[in-house]
Amino acid sequence: MIEALRTAGAITVAGLMSVVHHWMLALFSLVASFGVWFAVQDLDNPRVEGDAPRDGGIQVVAVNVPQGYAVEDLTTVRVRVDARQSDLLTLRASDFKAEVDVDADAIQRGRLTQTRRVKVESRRGGVNVVQVVPPTIDVSVIAASTKDVPITLRRVNREPDGFRDSGTFTVTPGAVTVSGRKDLVDRVSTVELEVNLANARDVDYVVEGDLVARASDGNVLQVAMSQTRARATLKIDQVFSPRLLALFPQITGAPAAGYIVTNISVDPPVVLATGEKPVIDSLRGSMNLEKLDVTGARQSITVTRQIDRPPNVSTDRPSAVVRVEIQAIDCGTGLAAACQQATFFVAPIFESAPVGLRVEGLTYTVQVHVSGPLERIALLKPADFKATISLAGATAGAGIYVAKLTAPVGIRVDSVEPLALTLLSGATLVP
Repeated sequence: MIEALRTAGAITVAGLMSVVHHWMLALFSLVASFGVWFAVQDLDNPRVEGDAPRDGGIQVVAVNVPQGYAVEDLTTVRVRVDARQSDLLTLRASDFKAEVDVDADAIQRGRLTQTRRVKVESRRGGVNVVQVVPPTIDVSVIAASTKDVPITLRRVNREPDGFRDSGTFTVTPGAVTVSGRKDLVDRVSTVELEVNLANARDVDYVVEGDLVARASDGNVLQVAMSQTRARATLKIDQVFSPRLLALFPQITGAPAAGYIVTNISVDPPVVLATGEKPVIDSLRGSMNLEKLDVTGARQSITVTRQIDRPPNVSTDRPSAVVRVEIQAIDCGTGLAAACQQATFFVAPIFESAPVGLRVEGLTYTVQVHVSGPLERIALLKPADFKATISLAGATAGAGIYVAKLTAPVGIRVDSVEPLALTLLSGATLVP
């Protein structure tokens, strides 16, 4: 037993030593890899010192200027930096921030011209500022001029298709106070908030952004503002509206004697219509197809029919395929001459409507085709039939529904023409 424990202990120690050994090897490999990478970097892209930027000087900005004062135009500076050789060649003025801290106490004592040290920071990683040239600049302070300017909107890009800027908007705040050198303040014509309309799909479209002071020629003026940001709410109108509508086939005429229409289908059954919102909203829920005359037909017909579009309404397709299935009448007696075809219009009963949906409109009739012995057909009335349309599983929107017809004994139901319906959200339909 003791020997077994000793053996187990030896194995455990050996395993731990192996793990530690391999972990140290892995760490050594990682450190070595970094060392090689840095060595390659130093050979191919060494760190060097040089002057920057290549596109001129860095504009110096004064900070902590007391209220009521403005700073005369400040000069630009350049810098000497320590950076990778490839970075040095691409450094621009925008890669640096240069500031001078104004001595507010000296200004209050009447000292309006100061020599201040320039502080420059690099905005690019791996670039270190070694020297600022010149290290100091003269800062002249004058009494600031002020005026109140209302905020206006500068609209860029157009609205998405189907939407329009109504021109009505509110801005918070409505105006700002600009201050600075008198000649610059006098040139301020507008203070603008830029509004990008490319995504303006909301009725109340809200935009928040930075304010910009501009002269009458559109140039940006560097003046101080009491607030640098504003929030605008624009009213956006939806001028075009899309809607999915059922396609309704218009079948005219009757097949040859002894033949009946057994089925009518449309492919695709619906179309996406787009137009001005009031026009689209006025559509009942379906769009008619070009009429198809089946007079004298003895076999099924498959044709393409154009969509009958209302004025100022566009559709995602110009036409649809209509198939009318036609078969010979068979009353089950073997005597075709004794058969008679008839068409009735029956008011349907809607059943199993999903909770929260209702059928658009009040009055509907289903066109049904039946056949049977001549003497029975002559006595039939619409009230002799029962047409039911199940809405179980239906969803809001346009669709085509086929009624289930119950006919008197001895009368055959040859076909029931589909009915275009639109289900709306609202009170539950009670059959």
